[in-house]
Amino acid sequence: MSNGLEQLGPCLARGDWPAAEAILRPLAARPDADPALTYNLGRVLMEQDRWDEASDCLRRTVAHAPGHANAWFEL
Repeated sequence: MSNGLEQLGPCLARGDWPAAEAILRPLAARPDADPALTYNLGRVLMEQDRWDEASDCLRRTVAHAPGHANAWFEL
């Protein structure tokens, strides 16, 4: 079963933020989500000017990966 990640790169490259969000959101919602997923969802939300949601994702990222420098920078 595909989780859609193979389509994420092309979505990001063309700036298709809603499509990237549709791929990332269900994966990032999992309790065991890789911090890279929550970080990237946060970035995608930032690109859509959805700052509160983006901040929540970035805070979740640093809660699970305190050394994630990019997430700290974005906060």
